[in-house]
Amino acid sequence: DGVRTIILRLQNNTRPLMHIVKCLVAYKGKKQIVNLMFDSAAEITLIKASVAKNLGLQGESSTTQVTTIGGTEKELEGKSVSFTLSDLDEKWTSGPISAMTMDYICSDETLLPFAQSDFDHLKGLKITMDLPRMQPLEIDVLLGEPYYSQIVTGPIIRGKSDSDPIFWDTKLAGFLGNQFQLTN
Repeated sequence: DGVRTIILRLQNNTRPLMHIVKCLVAYKGKKQIVNLMFDSAAEITLIKASVAKNLGLQGESSTTQVTTIGGTEKELEGKSVSFTLSDLDEKWTSGPISAMTMDYICSDETLLPFAQSDFDHLKGLKITMDLPRMQPLEIDVLLGEPYYSQIVTGPIIRGKSDSDPIFWDTKLAGFLGNQFQLTN
């Protein structure tokens, strides 16, 4: 009773643009450039085990129960680790980020066959992803809450057309997203 279903329909796009930036992960003086995906619905932060190993991240083994989109419950096993994030210019650095290691997080299969300069509203903005992108991109860090809300600062910058990518600013760099409309 009183439940309303809302469907997000992406304009002229069959796939949503994942919210991804390139940034630095650091631990005790070691740094690595990673592909970080922001996920406002996640209540956990994940880091690939290979990145954690490269940086020498130490942590206790742990198990966590998660529920994926669609309601599937999974048990994740990994290590609980802590690190910091920085923008590529190292002008901003986060406080400690707690995460769990995983062998594989996900990949973004969406190809982006356009350049930043193709859109007037994107010119001069700090986007760290290589454009155009014609290959799938593997995600090294998935950043969930509470860190998402601390790092995504806004504003959202929209283009002239509903099919233009939107830009969201963060303390690390800006990411691209799709415009959408709500339908009943």
